Amino acid sequence: MLKHIKYYFLISVSFLFLLPYCKEVEKVPETPKIEYLGERVVDTLDALGNTATRIDLEVYLVDGDGNIGLFSYDTISPNDTSKFYITEFRKEDGIFVEQYYEQALHYRLPYLQPQGQDKTLRCTIRVELFYNEPQLLEMDSIQYKLFVVDRSGKKSNTITTPEIILPN
Repeated sequence: MLKHIKYYFLISVSFLFLLPYCKEVEKVPETPKIEYLGERVVDTLDALGNTATRIDLEVYLVDGDGNIGLFSYDTISPNDTSKFYITEFRKEDGIFVEQYYEQALHYRLPYLQPQGQDKTLRCTIRVELFYNEPQLLEMDSIQYKLFVVDRSGKKSNTITTPEIILPN
């Protein structure tokens, strides 16, 4: 009799340890969502040894179907879609003015696909932006608008960074 009680006790204790791991899969929208975490501004040198300013941006990403990023061979449209997009604004005479470039500022994200039943992807994206142009080094502030597009072409919310003070 005592042997059976011990056996049931072990099963009960085992069940209690496993209970926290049996949680329901959280439903997250399939459209990516980003949240600004912060930035870091560093005076540094570029690859050629020139004085440069590096701005490290950090963004938190949640995507319900986890289809973010591209394989290295995905270089031709429509496969070349999943990217991290940046619009740059420089402060001129107290107002932020959008900077236009021949090509939009965007960065390919590595292929990410969660394994298992829950396809929700949660990750942190870190982007390093290098500036070594004298004009930027004379400016005191910069700001960015950021968004992500997943492999299905779904665009995340657009966020705006706070004003980033540059070292002079």
